[in-house]
Amino acid sequence: FGRLGLSTPGLATSALLPLSRDSSRAATMADAHKAAGNESFKEGRYAEAAQHFTAAIDLDPGNAVLRSNRSGAFASLGRYADALADAEEAVALQPDWSKGYSRMAAALYGLGRYAESADTFQRGLQVDPSNAQMTQALQDVSAKLAAAQALHEAAATGDAQAVGATLQSRVHPEGFVGPDGATPLIAAARAGCAGAVQ
Repeated sequence: FGRLGLSTPGLATSALLPLSRDSSRAATMADAHKAAGNESFKEGRYAEAAQHFTAAIDLDPGNAVLRSNRSGAFASLGRYADALADAEEAVALQPDWSKGYSRMAAALYGLGRYAESADTFQRGLQVDPSNAQMTQALQDVSAKLAAAQALHEAAATGDAQAVGATLQSRVHPEGFVGPDGATPLIAAARAGCAGAVQ
């Protein structure tokens, strides 16, 4: 600053250099952790990938891509609640990026929250209407939602055979919640066949 004829009272120009170097070093370290996390993810080492992405996030907490990547690692580990938290943060940081919505919808799907998953895929498609992968995922989750609704209806009517058949198709037992807030287990209990849903 001094050589350029600029000065800030009480601020030594040497005090600016460490901040610049520190932020540059942090960005470099965050990029290195991101690259290591991506490599671990590709090789199926999801816990290791999550650790690298966590280290990168510690260095660059406002980076939506890092949150999205860690969300994918958590989802691959079956840690859907953690995946959802990161995906929600990615969307909050970058609401015009469809990948964040895709990650959020996938986490909701993993939690068996099919209706919310479908809604989130639709929000993502509003951002990126030509995204074929998200369009297909929306169709898939809509089919699961229909199966979960059929499970709820079978449970509500006490049709234990239909309940069993639907559960065999790997539908989440709480993938549909009735208008009264009843899950299939509650509906089955009301119909006197709660054991069929458990």
